[in-house]
Amino acid sequence: MHIRDLIFAGAICTVACSCRSDKIKKKAELKTAEFFATLRKGDKVGLSRLYPGFKKFDEYYKSDSGKIVATTESNKIVTVMVDNRFTNTMGKAGQEAICLYYKIDSIGRLVLYDSKGL
Repeated sequence: MHIRDLIFAGAICTVACSCRSDKIKKKAELKTAEFFATLRKGDKVGLSRLYPGFKKFDEYYKSDSGKIVATTESNKIVTVMVDNRFTNTMGKAGQEAICLYYKIDSIGRLVLYDSKGL
């Protein structure tokens, strides 16, 4: 009976952690959608609010559309992979894979702290 209780408690913990993980990933996806909507507008102030490290970028890909293709969580880091489609200044269409990395900060907020391909 004692072993069964331990197995049951372990199963509940697994489900609870999985639900929390799903919520965090969904929140990261919502933040990513907001980031790409702001990127489409060219709102540098808004981009810096959503991604404090953004102000360090001299140049970056614009965006006509950003489609989330995958969201993963590992070691308390949420990675959102996005297929970004853009038109350059010469009018040529392009595509770039972009990863946005999120983590929980010291006061419990999910923050965009790094990127790849932007």
